[in-house]
Amino acid sequence: MNNGPRTSRRGAAYLVALLAGSIVTVTGLAALSITTSRARTTSMADHATRARGLADSGLEHALCAIAVHIDNGGTRHDIFGAAEPSVDFDGGTFGWTMRDMDGTAVDNSDQPIVIRAKSQHGPARYGLRAILAPSGVPYDVLDTGMYAGGGIQLATTATLASDRVVGAADSVTATSSVVTAPVESAGTVSGMTFSDTTTSDAPARHMPDPSLIDYYVALGERINMTSLPFSSGSRKLENILLSASNNPFGAPNELGIYVIDCGGARLHIHNIRVVGTLVLLNATADLLIGTNTLIEPGYSWMPSLLVQGDATFASTNAGPSESTIGVNLNPAHTPSGMDWDDAIDDNYRGGVEGVSYVSGNAIFSLPRQNIRGTMVVGGDARIQTGVTVNIVYDAGVATLPPYGFFEDAGGLAIDPSSVVWSTPD
Repeated sequence: MNNGPRTSRRGAAYLVALLAGSIVTVTGLAALSITTSRARTTSMADHATRARGLADSGLEHALCAIAVHIDNGGTRHDIFGAAEPSVDFDGGTFGWTMRDMDGTAVDNSDQPIVIRAKSQHGPARYGLRAILAPSGVPYDVLDTGMYAGGGIQLATTATLASDRVVGAADSVTATSSVVTAPVESAGTVSGMTFSDTTTSDAPARHMPDPSLIDYYVALGERINMTSLPFSSGSRKLENILLSASNNPFGAPNELGIYVIDCGGARLHIHNIRVVGTLVLLNATADLLIGTNTLIEPGYSWMPSLLVQGDATFASTNAGPSESTIGVNLNPAHTPSGMDWDDAIDDNYRGGVEGVSYVSGNAIFSLPRQNIRGTMVVGGDARIQTGVTVNIVYDAGVATLPPYGFFEDAGGLAIDPSSVVWSTPD
């Protein structure tokens, strides 16, 4: 009898059973692997969530310690910069350090202070970085669109527009010109073209001391006047981006403060985007802040423009054009708002933004000047024939005022925009 086919069927059945068993085993192993992987993923996610919470706790711990210090009569001038606590909590740890903005130990200076909170929970590690800026009660000049320690004079057919009061410690005169703003003067207001309220004999507002500029000079990076190109009898600051991450003339400054000593010579600024604080020393009316210029603060608690001496403003609505100057003005390290790219095809608004200060006279020449924030002028503000000065006030200038523009009692305030996640050292 031939048993071959039956034997073959038995073999096939055994093979099918063996394969079926293998499939079940493999499926079981796969399920076990997936379950283990999911468990590991869940565990890591839990560690990460807890580590982030601990980093938050570290920052809050640091801020509370500083608040207690100040509440007990301390100031930023005797801050405890050497403290580096390590706290065990919730199965993990957190700690924090404080350093001056330049990375050195806190040395009782008026520099901004950087807090770095660090945490670890299991394998997960996180860090938070925040900046504390010197703070105090803002001077009331920051509640104006423009304020002059001297007077404000508008020549024939000039226009001054502001959505906030403009004022002067001396007289405001506007004959055959247009003023569309509330106006106040500690002296007199004269003219026939005021379309809003006018107040004479108002209390003079608190002006900053011109020596405030020394603070920014000490923290800034110098740009040698002679390193700037020279043409048509003037040095040129043009066709560049200046920011905390970009300085075509040398090392970048972490605060974005750049200092140029004009030495009384002519300096023409145009076709430029500044994201920081531009400090101009020994300036005369030959300092021209010209067309296609955008000057904006790098931090909300920093001024954008500081002039020791006089300045002439002669801008337009238009700011710099990348295609015109052949320079990318919003690379990844210096975005415009949240926007950055590698292309050279963007156009920008023109003007001076944030808190700006001229210790001497400010002359506004043709055709126009846009101010977004507030401008404080130590001397006279003179708006020449046919010129328009347009001011859009920003209440943020008084929320965290720059150093030198507040009543100083040694306080500190956190810059909310500076709180960012970082990789722990």
